[in-house]
Amino acid sequence: MQNREAVAAELDEIKPTHVLNAAGVTGRPNVDWFGFTEEDEANFDKSWYSKTKGMVEQMLKVYEHTLVLRVRMPISDDLSPRNFITKIMK
Repeated sequence: MQNREAVAAELDEIKPTHVLNAAGVTGRPNVDWFGFTEEDEANFDKSWYSKTKGMVEQMLKVYEHTLVLRVRMPISDDLSPRNFITKIMK
């Protein structure tokens, strides 16, 4: 995700029929500050990520055996202080 050129090159080389983007970028403020529930419809559509996330979640609601899993904290190998792995190790 952090090396866009490498990702683009790999996609050009492999030419997949489908791509699943399971990455998200966190920041402050984050979604926890707004108090929404799982049943509330999203009201933020100013970024492509938010628009597509909202559209896909609405489409998945028609499948009764589908789980939308949102990982609340970033997971990476850099062990930054905000990384989930770093937090649970402490």
